[in-house]
Amino acid sequence: MVWLRIDDQIAHHPKFIQAGPLASWLWVCGNGYCNKYLTDGFIPASAIKTLGTVPNASKWAQRLVAVGLWEQTTGGFHVHDFHDHNPKAADVKAKRESDRKRKESARNGNGKA
Repeated sequence: MVWLRIDDQIAHHPKFIQAGPLASWLWVCGNGYCNKYLTDGFIPASAIKTLGTVPNASKWAQRLVAVGLWEQTTGGFHVHDFHDHNPKAADVKAKRESDRKRKESARNGNGKA
């Protein structure tokens, strides 16, 4: 399961108001994609049409760029200020590995889980 950090004031943020509901939903789904696949905020262009079943997703992706929520980059898009609210992939992987080792050690009777 992947969790997203979303500000509870998102519905009142000027960029999201300007983007509109479909683009905003695409943004939410894009953040989910980034967290699930640990992309550090990058969304490949080929994934856009799979996010949240948003009709004309490419159009709404451009809307997110226009209002400053996404940045267009080679091969796709990058979520603006992604790491202001989300951990880096390397940090997530390191924590997962640390947790795995801790649990393995506990199973082997060498420590606490």
